[in-house]
Amino acid sequence: MRIHLWLASFLILTLGYALPGYAQDISDTDPSSEAAAQIATGPQFDVALGIGMLRGDTRYEIGGLATWSDGSTLAQPDPTSQLIWPLDVYMLHLNADILLADRFKLSLGVKKNIRDSAGKMEDSDWGIYWLDGIAGARQDTLDYYSESSTDLDALIWDATAGYVLYLHPSLTIIGLLGYVHEDFDIDAYNTTQWYPSYPLYTGNTLPPEYYNRKMITYEITYDIPYLGLETTWNVNDAIRLQANAGYTTYAKAEDKDHHLVGAYGQGSISKTDADGRAWMYGFHGTALLSRHWALGAGYDFLKIEVHGDTDTTFGAFDETCSI
Repeated sequence: MRIHLWLASFLILTLGYALPGYAQDISDTDPSSEAAAQIATGPQFDVALGIGMLRGDTRYEIGGLATWSDGSTLAQPDPTSQLIWPLDVYMLHLNADILLADRFKLSLGVKKNIRDSAGKMEDSDWGIYWLDGIAGARQDTLDYYSESSTDLDALIWDATAGYVLYLHPSLTIIGLLGYVHEDFDIDAYNTTQWYPSYPLYTGNTLPPEYYNRKMITYEITYDIPYLGLETTWNVNDAIRLQANAGYTTYAKAEDKDHHLVGAYGQGSISKTDADGRAWMYGFHGTALLSRHWALGAGYDFLKIEVHGDTDTTFGAFDETCSI
């Protein structure tokens, strides 16, 4: 099983509050003494609250050799099935930073969706007629395709510990050790299913089918420890620009797919543990409104690719298959 996640977060509005030490202006004093003063001022706090948009999807593909519990195998097209779950919602986010006197920076951020509807889930299946033994059927044709409405419950939090590698009144570079946890629970309902390849094999058109009920529940969590860098550029006394990037080869994902309708009406439950890599980057801008208050906007991107084996239990047979 292959699981892919890509997310783009657009921060429409961020309102931040800082204690005086963190909001201090960059004056025309000696740069070296100013940098030293920033280190010696003690802990400095920065808290921001904002609203943004989350855009992207989490998708998985199943295919290849399937092994049943009795040891028998079945060669399947790869992919056999692909589900694309949308993650298009508005998010409320809260972030807190603390800069310690010994050049350490700690950050914690939390994001929660403020609406449920996330868009249309797309489910595609290839080689179904071929697996059913229909004469002339091919492995590479899209045989089933459906779209479903979705409701999403999303929670994302990230924590970082950073060390200031370079400090100057106009430029700061911080090395980061970070951890991101993402939790998505999605329901798919009101499904419309089409049969694109049916005319190819029969010469007839098969009308779409409609299911006005909940069809699938899907739960997936991502855990992403990473190493990164953060660079802050103080353009002037009022404007601050920031860029960050991170990478890991230790990303993990766990999911549970419950098809409420499936084999002989009994459905199936699939569970996967997967490992892989992830990379991320972001850009943020902040404008000071006063000594304590600031207004900002930003963009963050995250992509994850993981692979693992899927165990599926079919309710109709109480049978298990690993893919």
